[in-house]
Amino acid sequence: MTKFLLLIFATVLLNANSLYIHKGWGMYSFGKEVKDINSIFNNRKDGLLFTFEDSRWKIFDFSKSSNSFSELSSNQGFWLFTESEQYINNLESASKTTLNITKGWNLYGMSGAVSDVFKTFTLQSNVLDIWSYMPSCKSWRKNNSKVQEIDTFASYEGFWLKAKKAFSLEVKHESKNLLSSWNISNSGVSIYTECTEPLTILFDESIKDGSTANTMYLNLDGVERAGVPFPSKYINEKFEVIYHFTKYYGEFSNGTVNVKRVVSK
Repeated sequence: MTKFLLLIFATVLLNANSLYIHKGWGMYSFGKEVKDINSIFNNRKDGLLFTFEDSRWKIFDFSKSSNSFSELSSNQGFWLFTESEQYINNLESASKTTLNITKGWNLYGMSGAVSDVFKTFTLQSNVLDIWSYMPSCKSWRKNNSKVQEIDTFASYEGFWLKAKKAFSLEVKHESKNLLSSWNISNSGVSIYTECTEPLTILFDESIKDGSTANTMYLNLDGVERAGVPFPSKYINEKFEVIYHFTKYYGEFSNGTVNVKRVVSK
């Protein structure tokens, strides 16, 4: 039986502008202002969208013909529960974002990736807590003065932030090679399989120039995004890649691997 590996790439490139909506719970944001929730979700008929404003929850029910609200403000994050997957394409991306953060807990999100959440958010004196949710893993990550679990934010990823007081924060979004955000050491690079257990891809100790015995170059949407070192035992094993909230699949092999987008049935 073929072992199935799940590789999670948290850092994304700015030219990727599709949002993959997971089945079940997820936390997202469009970054920009949304005038018609039904329209941007292509008039889907199932699911619940939750916003948190002025310390109160508001619910948008996709199965109803009328709701109490139909808009989302700029950089507003939201909870979403759906019975089916969905791709939302042709979204806008940003090179920088100005977040107007209010006191207390609130949901936010941006249309650009953040490569260093600790430096950008956690070190701010007015930031007390940050929480994000990984829908593919059904698990939470958090950052505060004691715990550092969030390294990056993907474009269109929603997150909770608790602030000591209201303030504005300018966030720059950088295009960055995926591999550079992983934990690289002399022994290898750590990625995560099945969302919980770390898989360490070991470098060949006899190779001193930083290359590896086996290297796979992921070709996503026609562009080589990252080089992935891996041991020979994984050749021909299947894997799934979640990149910019979009699922792809392929097999480990040497050289360039053209991964294919997972199409919902």
